[in-house]
Amino acid sequence: MNRSFFKSPFLVVALLALALLVVFMPGRTQRNKMPRTESIETTPSVTDKIETGARLYQQSGCATCHGTGAEGTARGPALTELEDRWDPTVLSAYLKNPKSYREKDERLQRLSKRYFPVLMPGLETLNEAERSLISDYLLRRLED
Repeated sequence: MNRSFFKSPFLVVALLALALLVVFMPGRTQRNKMPRTESIETTPSVTDKIETGARLYQQSGCATCHGTGAEGTARGPALTELEDRWDPTVLSAYLKNPKSYREKDERLQRLSKRYFPVLMPGLETLNEAERSLISDYLLRRLED
């Protein structure tokens, strides 16, 4: 191979610029990146909040066990009629630490045994606003 090709500073700079352009090209997005809290908190409409909650539900992996439409799977129960058992604040707190609720709730203990060895993980990596959006989505998704 002819090494004189790489001795030209112009060609080396051009190749580096091209590589940087490809790496940092506008329009490239990271797919599984969580939305920033600032954009979530400024979402104006209830419909937008519920759509954001639905997106967070998918991104957080909830659909893996509970199904894309929260219909339930062999790994987790359906998340229907939650409004009969949960209010938004308590559901949001549960999403952060399901184990603490499971320890004192017989119904949750029965569900844990039914779907064992899969246990509901806590969503402690999400902030309170994001957990509230998931809670709002689960409690209000059928109203839209």
